[in-house]
Amino acid sequence: MAVSERFGSPRFVRRVTMVAALVLIAGIVVFTIAFFGNTAEDESTPVRPAAGQAAAQPSAAGAQANQRTVPLDTKATTVAGKFILSAVTRENMAQAWKLTDPTSEIRQCGERPCTYKEWLSGDVPIQVFPASELDDATFAVNESLPGSVVLEVALLPRDGSQLKGQFFFIGLKKVGSGKSARWLVTYWAPRVIIPVPNTGEADTH
Repeated sequence: MAVSERFGSPRFVRRVTMVAALVLIAGIVVFTIAFFGNTAEDESTPVRPAAGQAAAQPSAAGAQANQRTVPLDTKATTVAGKFILSAVTRENMAQAWKLTDPTSEIRQCGERPCTYKEWLSGDVPIQVFPASELDDATFAVNESLPGSVVLEVALLPRDGSQLKGQFFFIGLKKVGSGKSARWLVTYWAPRVIIPVPNTGEADTH
């Protein structure tokens, strides 16, 4: 089976969705150093920001402070999985066009919205992870509100790949209502570690 067929298969999409469901039940996903390079002495240590650093993360699109958290809608994770398989891998930009919010930054080409032709070219502000290098994707719930979701995504490379695993944030918003309601991707960006400025306080211990 061709790479594009394997990663576009219903089995792989179901696998991504099932992993996300397990994450929801567990409440957290532990990603080990084995997938993300030798950044600690103990390879069983979960990946966390180093001392003096904080992980930059988005707020859910359009989220209001008084909105209640809700269980994650599995339809949102399905859309997230399809977005990864179509846009992030550049395997099916036509499908990705339908999965993204036309008013979002990921549909911008410079200071204006991308045309459909520009979008299909793949020259868009979405960081690529080649399908030929991708083995699996797992999700952790960052925020789940009635009309918006933010997930933390770990893209895991195939054995022997020169690429390392990478963290991303993906944001989605719910549009429409009732049976016509659907989820659209609004945000896709690497999980950035921002250094925290030194306060200058000396360790007296």
